[in-house]
This record gives sequence, structure tokens and C-alpha cells, in this order.
Amino acid sequence: MIGPIAAWWLASTVAGAAALPLAWRLFDRLPDRGMGLSRALGVLIGGYSLWLGSSAGWIRNAPSGAVAAMLVVAIAGWIAGRGRWREIAVWLRQHLRTMLILEALFLLAYVAWAIVRAHNPEIVATEKPMELAFLNAILRSPQFPPTDPWLSGYAISYYYLGYVLLAWLTWLTGVSGGVAFNLGNALWFGLVASGAYSLVFNLLAVRFGTRRHLAALLGPLLVVTVGNLAGVFEVMHSLHWFWDRQPDGTMTSTFWTWLNLDDLTAPPSGEPRFPPDRFWFWWQGARVISDVDLAGRRVEVIDEFPFFSFLLADNHPHVLALPFGLLALANALQVFLTPRAGGFRLRWFELADRTWSAGLRIVVDLVVVVAVGRAAGLALSGSLATEVAGALVRTLLLGALAAAGIAVVAALLSGRETSALSGRELLLVGWVSGCLAFLNTWDLPIYLSLILAAAGWHMLPGGWRATARSLGASGATVLAVGGASILLWLPTFSSQAGGILPNLIFPTRLPQFLIMFAVPLVPIAAWLALRVRRELRGAGGWRLALGVTLGVPLGMLALSWLLGGLIAAMAAERVPEALAGMGASSLTEAAASAFARRIDAPSVALLLSLMLALAWLYLRAARSPASPPTGAASPGAAEVARGVGVFVVLMFALGAALILVPEYFYLRDSFGSRMNTVFKLYYGAWVLWAVGAAYALAWPWETFGRAGRAALAAAVVPLALGLVYTATALWEKTSHFNPATGRTLDGTAHLDFDDPSDAAAIRWMRAALEPGVVAEAVGGSYTSYGRVSAHTGFPTVLGWPFHEYQWRGDFAPQGSRAEDIDRLYRTRDWDEARAILDRYGIRYVYIGLLERTTYDPVITRKFDVFMEKLYDQNDVTIYGRRTEAGS
Repeated sequence: MIGPIAAWWLASTVAGAAALPLAWRLFDRLPDRGMGLSRALGVLIGGYSLWLGSSAGWIRNAPSGAVAAMLVVAIAGWIAGRGRWREIAVWLRQHLRTMLILEALFLLAYVAWAIVRAHNPEIVATEKPMELAFLNAILRSPQFPPTDPWLSGYAISYYYLGYVLLAWLTWLTGVSGGVAFNLGNALWFGLVASGAYSLVFNLLAVRFGTRRHLAALLGPLLVVTVGNLAGVFEVMHSLHWFWDRQPDGTMTSTFWTWLNLDDLTAPPSGEPRFPPDRFWFWWQGARVISDVDLAGRRVEVIDEFPFFSFLLADNHPHVLALPFGLLALANALQVFLTPRAGGFRLRWFELADRTWSAGLRIVVDLVVVVAVGRAAGLALSGSLATEVAGALVRTLLLGALAAAGIAVVAALLSGRETSALSGRELLLVGWVSGCLAFLNTWDLPIYLSLILAAAGWHMLPGGWRATARSLGASGATVLAVGGASILLWLPTFSSQAGGILPNLIFPTRLPQFLIMFAVPLVPIAAWLALRVRRELRGAGGWRLALGVTLGVPLGMLALSWLLGGLIAAMAAERVPEALAGMGASSLTEAAASAFARRIDAPSVALLLSLMLALAWLYLRAARSPASPPTGAASPGAAEVARGVGVFVVLMFALGAALILVPEYFYLRDSFGSRMNTVFKLYYGAWVLWAVGAAYALAWPWETFGRAGRAALAAAVVPLALGLVYTATALWEKTSHFNPATGRTLDGTAHLDFDDPSDAAAIRWMRAALEPGVVAEAVGGSYTSYGRVSAHTGFPTVLGWPFHEYQWRGDFAPQGSRAEDIDRLYRTRDWDEARAILDRYGIRYVYIGLLERTTYDPVITRKFDVFMEKLYDQNDVTIYGRRTEAGS
């Protein structure tokens, strides 16, 4: 194990060292000059370069291409450092202690989590088989876009850049996909720990003017180490607290029924015990929020947080994007600390009035031509008049939006509009935003919003209208730059998103919300409340707070009901389906129940709105004439210190807004509920609040007097309780650090115990066969189906059908594949089988125990006669096309 661990550390260290001069230049306003983020920056540049070079056909997706991508990182760092090497060397000597602490922290977090993964390495259950399939498929693809392992003939339709980053490091270190899976999880844990430390260190160093290394450890503690309060309640449940034993021996509890924490509503079994040992009890931590429809049915909601994600070890996009979300946060802080009182006039090119007018006319004409052409095509194909009109309107609207975007970008780059970001910032923020979209699209609006808010804060003296105009133009330009940076990915990506729907009947209950968020919320909310005590008492502060606290939820409630009414009016045929999904029999019942639920559970919306009100009061005070202008050309220490508090409050307010949104709206997707919206927005909010809470806990609370000392004690309690989840979940997930199957980093080693015949056959395939389409059994998600393609990287005809639907938003690409594979195994007719083999370009047919049980009986006679038996051992037979024999 030591060799692979050392190899991944070395590869990431080389990337980080190569990118350090670039980080030093890009983050020149941060006290650590981006040193704590240079490793993440180097990994991102390297993996992105591999993807771009292979997609463009410049390099191969192979070890040689990975080395070429590392050279790109080195060249970028050399260009950034050219002429400044002496200055960089002097700075590094002056900050040697900070550098050593950062490296020690990364190494400790990385190695510690590698040890955790070695005690629980299995790539089984949840999303892990899909993630292994993506990684192996990318490693097997000589060029990009990579082949979809579970839909042969198609490219992956997903935000897969994170898997390219893993593949890049895999090529550099020469490990297998199974080992890379676990080492990647450990390395990302280290990247998040060092990135969180860097952010909090920078905030504290700017605010207090000293390097507060110990206090900065609160960053990784809150962002990625601590859990929510579910662990405390699991312990209480395991100890039989609040359970009453009845005379007939049954156990009842009004408390646990009221709390309604999924599995904890059932009575505990056996004797009271500690630590808890209920099967997968740690899973409850990501299922705290519990929605119940009007028929009393539980509707699943996901509320993950980073420690849970790493414990589960699903290398899913929200996890793979996490270090680079912190990179975007550092970008936002850099933007915030850079003076920009009047904005920037870029003038990258000249644009005469005549050229400007002609360009606009051409764009408008193109939009009209495309819209009319599409409508005419539909009309000629016999579509209904309503479909033709709808297509025309949609195309015109989208075209108008695109035309407006082009015009805004051109105006900003030509100097006609003021930019809120400098030219360098536009390029950096644009590229990072594009990468975030490619890593985990949900993160793009979150971090871009914070960056624009950070820039806009300094432009407010110029007026709200001018600031909004500048931010809009800058945001459009960032999106244009980001879109250009990932242009070669966009044609292969299709989304399941289908618009915004109102959340009418699922308000979050306050106890469950506090179990989820008390750990980061209490410290930062207490700090903010103490900071605005004076503002609450004067200048109408309490009236403003009351107005925001009541007005925001009422306004969002009205908007959600309005949206629901519009949808019901415009798509009346879908109302019965919507009512059935809510568990209601009529619109009247649904409306009455929705209203009653909002009256019964308003607390979360009111609390979040109160937090927004406190943030508003803080920002108003910071912007008041009595306060030094943070956007001054040469800000002094006091002004910068005040500005850091503003940045923290902006993070807090954005986090509150993210949590508030799914109280009233959610993104329509294949799940048909707010589950995924809560999942992705809560995740971003946790990160924002955790960084802010770390800053708040490091504050000198004694300056608030007796109230401050009491508030600090109250803020530390949830943090301590959150560590209960960390300790108990780790103990259980690692089998008490004594796994029955031994310790290994190879996540595929479990096959030797679970199915030795499959393990031997798959190992032989990887070593002996050239990649090609393999036929294997088709079945449902979160099962063993798709195992051959997942472990080899060979594309199969169809893997998990519902996952493919999630990734593409449509079942159409699957066609009759499931039925065709069924016929391939069952038919006695070779001509029918050959037609299926030819249709999908199938090179290998795999027959193991799963195929025999799924397609009982499997007719092998046709394969014996017309195909070559390449492998036949231990109940597994692999056939190859005769034309491919010997390959």
C-alpha cells in the first residue's frame, strides 16, 4: 500500500509545486498567496489539459498524454514566475512555517484517509459501481469524449471532468482503477482539508494581521471532519433513551415519533449499548430531512455533508468538485480584497458604431431565420399547430437571450460597458466557472454568485442600477469564457432538468433542520447576532429585521403558489399526475393541506429569513457613511478588516438563501421531488457556513462581554456533539478498524470473496483482451448488473437503464437494447443473434452466473458453433467474434 500512496502524493506534489508560481501571482491579495490551493490548482490544470488535448486530438489519453499535461502545468507556472523567481524565493523563506504546516496538514489528512479507505475499500453499493465504470471507461478511451461504459456507441453524457482528473493521476502513477478509486478519495480529502485551512487562515490573517495557524485548523474541522447531530440521536436511540416499555413488552415513544428521523422511529432491538451498531446507522446522517406526502408516505430527501460523502466514499461529482469549489471561494476572496471602486474599462478591441449596429442586425436576423426554419420543419413533418407555435416561441426566446448575451459581452469587452472584474479576473473566474460546470454543474451558480457579490460590494457607491448593470455584463462574460473553455464537452452533454416547480407541501421541520445544520449555524449566527446588536436597537433596525423575516417567506410562498397556479392552468392534463404525487385526491384538498402545513411548520423559513435580515443589517452598517469605504483605492488595515467581515456575511447570506430556495421551489428532474435540489443546495450551504463558522469561532468573543462568553460556549456545544457522528460512524464503517477481509486499497478485491469466478474472468479480460463492446446481463440500478463493463472499462450495450435516463433525460437512446440482449442470450437462431451482435458492434459475449439466472435458460449452442470460446473457467464463459479471433 505504501508505494501507491507515495506515488499519488508525489504526483500531486509535483503538480502543486509546478502551479505554485501561478497561484502566487493569481492570489496576490491573499496572505498565503494561494499556497494552500496550489496543489488543487495544479491537479485541475493538469487534468483539464489532458481532457482538452485529447478532445482536440493533440495528445492521446495515455501515460504520454498525462506527462504532456503535467508539462503544461509546469510551463504555466514557469511563465507566471518568469522574472520573479528571486521575489518568490524570498517570500517562501519568509513564509516557510506556513508552507510546512500546509504540507503537513495535507499529508496527514491524505494518509489518514488512505488508511480509512484501506479498512473499507469495497467498490460496491450506492453510486460506486457507476463511478468505477466511468473511471475505467475513461482510462480505456484513447481519445475524448470517452465512451459511455453503459451505453455502447455513445459518449458519456455527464459532468465527468472529476473522473478525468482521477484518470490523469492514475496514468501518472500506474495504479489500477480499483486502487485509484480509493486513493483519489483520500487525496481529495487532503485537498479539501488544506483548502479549507487556507481559506480560514487567509480570513484570519487579513482580519487580525497575524498568522493564526492553530485557529485556522477550525476550517478543515468544520468543512470536512465534523458530522451533523444525527450521531448524537443515534447514540440516544441505541441507549433506549425516551423509549417506554409497555406491559406487553413492546416499546413506544412519543419523542421519536415526533422527531420522525426515518429509521429511528422503530424501537431499538436488544439491550442498550454504546457505541451504536445498527446496520448502516451512519447512513441516517444523510437522511435527516424527512418529507411526508399528504397520504402519509415518506418521500426520500438527501442531505449529505462532506464528512458523510468521504465516509461513504462515493466519488460522485459533488465530492470531486469540492476542492475546486474551495478554489472558487479563494477566487471570491481575492476579488473581494482587490480595490475596484469604479470598475474596469477593458477595451480588448475597438467596436465602431456602424460595426456594432450591423453585428446586432446579423444576430437578430439569424435568430429569426433559425426560429422560422425550425417551425417550418415541424409544420412540414405534420406536427400540430400548437407544437409549431410553441417551438417558434421557444426558439425566438432562446435566440433573443443568446443575442442579448452576445451584445452584452461585446459591449463589455470593447469598453462600452464597465466591468466589475478586471481582465485577468474575467479569464480566471471564467475558466474556473467552466471547470465547475464540467465538474458539478450545481456548483457554478453558487460560487459565481459569491464572486459577483464580492465584486459588486465595492461598486455600490456608484449606485444600485450601475452596479447591477456591471455585474450582469460581467456575469454574462464569465459564462461566455467558461462556455468557451468547455466547448468540446457541451455537445455530448444532455440534462434531465425540466424547469422549476413549486414546493407546495413539504416545509422542512425545525428539529430536523437543526439536526442537520446546528453545527455550522450556531457559531456564525451567534457571532452575527452579537455584531448587529447595536444596529437592531437603532435606526429602525428591528423594523427592518421584522419586515425581512416576515416578508421574504410570504413573498416566496406567494411566488410558489402563483407558479403552481400557472402550471395547473397551462398544463391541466398533468394535474391528476401531480395530485397523485402529492397524495391528494383533488386540487381543493391539496390547496387546503398545503396552506395548513405552512401554518404548522413555518419555523425554518422564518429562521432563515431572520438570518438574512441580520446579514442585511450588518451590510447596511458596513456601508453606512460612518464606516470607512472598503472600496477605497488604498484601503487601510481597519477597512480591510471590516471588509473581511462583510465577505463572511456574504457567504452566510448566500448559504441561507440556498437552504431557503427548496422550501418553496425545486428543479424538476427524473426523481419527481425536491430530493436532488435539497441535496445539492444544502451541500453548498454547508461549505459556505462551515468556512464562516470557523472564522466566527476564531473571533475574540470576550470583546462582546458576558454575552460573548455565553454565546461562545453555546457555539462550541454543537461542534463537540457533531464529532460524535465522526467517531461512531468511522468506528462502524471500518469494522472497528479490523476488517474481516484484510486491508487493501484495491476497491475491486472484494470480487475475490463475493464472486471468485467473475473476479478471475474480469482479471483475465483486462490482461488479455483488446477493448470492445461486451454483452452482459442488463438490470436495475444499485445491483451487480453492469459489473463486467464497470471493472474492465469495456462498453456494454446497456448497464443501469434508469441511470442512463438520469444522465440523458430520455429513454430514447436505449431503444430496444434491454430486449435485444434478452433475445441474444435466449434465442436459438444464430441469424437473429448475429443481427444483434452486428447492430451494437458486440465483440465479446460474457456468460456468468448472473447471465444464467437473468436469462434462464441461456442458449449457448449458437455461440459454441459460430463464435470462438476465448475463456471457459469456473462457470464463466467468454465468447469472441470469429473475425476478431486472436486479437
